[in-house]
Amino acid sequence: MFMYVNKEGVFRNKEYPNVLKYDGFLSVVPNADPIRLAYETLNNKPFYNVHTVFGVQTTDFKDTPKTRVCHWGCIWDKARGSEAYQRLYYMLDQTDYFDLYGHPSSWVKMNLKSYRGLLPVDDHTVVDTIANCGIALVLHSHEHIKGGVPTSRIFEAAAASAVIMCDHHPFVEKEFGDSVLYIDPNQAPEKVFAQIDAHVKWVHDNPAKAIELARRSYAIFMERFTLENELLKIAELYESMSKK
Repeated sequence: MFMYVNKEGVFRNKEYPNVLKYDGFLSVVPNADPIRLAYETLNNKPFYNVHTVFGVQTTDFKDTPKTRVCHWGCIWDKARGSEAYQRLYYMLDQTDYFDLYGHPSSWVKMNLKSYRGLLPVDDHTVVDTIANCGIALVLHSHEHIKGGVPTSRIFEAAAASAVIMCDHHPFVEKEFGDSVLYIDPNQAPEKVFAQIDAHVKWVHDNPAKAIELARRSYAIFMERFTLENELLKIAELYESMSKK
């Protein structure tokens, strides 16, 4: 939301007038009040909104071995594209357990031997690939963290029955709690790598406990964040609007 409000926290309606022309909203931000206030003031009609996430469809839990670390996505922000993160990627690349997927424009130039290419955009390949690895590394941009909006990677990882390693994000900490292994990326890359490596060694040394940890994050996903659940919320929003 900080991208759309001024220093006083008021929505910049003159810069984003089209936003206020919609009939209803699906908001991923924790608090849509700035838009609501501008919408109700300028349009003199109710503000219909439902908080949503970019969930994944329901899956079956896979108690497969948790052996490799999967990291997937692209670099579109200054944080994850920084020199510090690149040093982290290079250190992970030297291990024998790291698999990296994403758009070539983000990764090919780094010449990493762990880069496996771009995953197809369909309804199962991403989740299946993470599940085959068993451990997921989820990293957010500074914008994600500042805005309180999670990357959809967290839901894909949980749906894949993976042990999740994630940076400290308010949404993840609130919703997934201690079902996730946390890392602090605001340190020297060597220390961040040491955190990740220690988590991986724990998973390898404790396979039964690792599966139970993955089962907990999977259960949270299934209860709160499946795509089916999000679609029902959208349908309910539409029905409430159509009755007015």
